[in-house]
Amino acid sequence: MFEKVVEKLAEKIVKIEDRVREELSRKENDKIREYLGKEKLIITFSPEWKIPASILYWTLTAFKIHQYPPILAPYSSFITHIAPYHEEYSVIALIDNVNVLKPMFDFRRLLKIDTFILSENIPKQMKLLDTMEIRFEGGFFEKNIAWSLFLSILTLKSLANEVRTKRVENLLKEITNIGEVVGDMCGQFRREIEHLAKALSGNVETYVLAPDYLLPVVEGFLKDHVNIRVYDISSAYSICDMLKNNVVVVRTGVEEHMGKYVRFKLGFQNVHEIVINVDPVSAPLYLMIIIEASKEIAKSM
Repeated sequence: MFEKVVEKLAEKIVKIEDRVREELSRKENDKIREYLGKEKLIITFSPEWKIPASILYWTLTAFKIHQYPPILAPYSSFITHIAPYHEEYSVIALIDNVNVLKPMFDFRRLLKIDTFILSENIPKQMKLLDTMEIRFEGGFFEKNIAWSLFLSILTLKSLANEVRTKRVENLLKEITNIGEVVGDMCGQFRREIEHLAKALSGNVETYVLAPDYLLPVVEGFLKDHVNIRVYDISSAYSICDMLKNNVVVVRTGVEEHMGKYVRFKLGFQNVHEIVINVDPVSAPLYLMIIIEASKEIAKSM
């Protein structure tokens, strides 16, 4: 079962990569690059875009190419609390709900905020110079991995012109062909994938701790599982005494001290770790694959 799930997942991701490459070749991407290079930038999103929006935010934040760090805000907060007081900022809006698109266009026109809108469904009457429509097929996993790859690769290629470091080069090489390593990676995480699958298939309450740059993936991919409780890993210092058995810590190498604290506090036998030892910028992409594999295996349990 495990091998079949991984094989099918790898094939799916290779097809997604091919589709992403098609979109990356479009001339309209120059406009997105222009906005990515803005000195003051806000990234806003409707709920279904939370994962790719957060990945875009953390990718830009990690390299600190501008004096002002980008601002990440859901659409509701952006409209009410941020945009009215940040008129000098430019905006990249990731929105895929017509009910949100219309007020977003009106808002842009009234406040004259420099805004680029990315969406899968832009009504004809709203297609202006600073919009781009891209459609990726599939369900929750396919759309999120496709959009995240698209924005990550586009951003890293833009960064490569300003931040010529080995880190940027390695990340680009790594995520451009991520489908090639799915089989080996899932094999490496087989024990963790099967443990998470068991938790997802049962009714036992399970606590998942993750750093804030991985939380959108964990929350989004596990939101339908009522027995899963998700917490920011930094809250471990205050909530460890409330946690029971069945704790899963999702992290990269930079949170090793927090992982050690949880294991020491709760006992090694009660804590399972998913340690994704890659660059934190690409870690959310790998985590999506790991959780998706677990969910597929859980279906047969």
